[in-house]
Amino acid sequence: MRLRLVTLVAAAAFATSSLAAFADTITYTESAIGTGSLGKTDFTNALVTITATGDTGSVVDKGGGVFVIILPVELTVEGLGSTMFTDVIQFVSNNVGVAGVGDNTNGLGLLFTDNSVFTTYNLQSGIGPISGPSGFNAGSSFGTADGAFVTTSFGTSTFEAVEASSSVPEPSTIAMFGTGLLGLAGAARRKVLCRS
Repeated sequence: MRLRLVTLVAAAAFATSSLAAFADTITYTESAIGTGSLGKTDFTNALVTITATGDTGSVVDKGGGVFVIILPVELTVEGLGSTMFTDVIQFVSNNVGVAGVGDNTNGLGLLFTDNSVFTTYNLQSGIGPISGPSGFNAGSSFGTADGAFVTTSFGTSTFEAVEASSSVPEPSTIAMFGTGLLGLAGAARRKVLCRS
């Protein structure tokens, strides 16, 4: 009986530690100060933020050190508000040292951050914020629910991937699990003592 109890406690401890480290949902963000237009409204030196949240199980290894995840993507332009892209948008990491956002519909880079940290990054874990020179296609048009998004300049850009806390068990959940295990251990011990 003691062997079973020790095995149960060890298995539970392993399961708890595995759960605590597991995270499968990440919010990806690419941002920079930029100038351009959204629909018929121009903006100058406004913070542009591109955000999406997705399951890391959807990350695709395209080969050659290129990783992509296609998600619904939100665009926020300071002073103008938020909208959703209507083009098929993907977050990308490439072993040449860039990570950011590309438009799958027209095959163009929307906004990327250049930094050697990304040479080994595969979009499947949290990272950043990491800043570097921005890469983008000046004057190109990207579809949104509020009209075309067009940029003419960007300053230094920042990429960040944050693991969602909802996919990691809360401490109270782990505490309840541990309390249950202690109760089982106590019941098993009492049963063993009663047999003696």
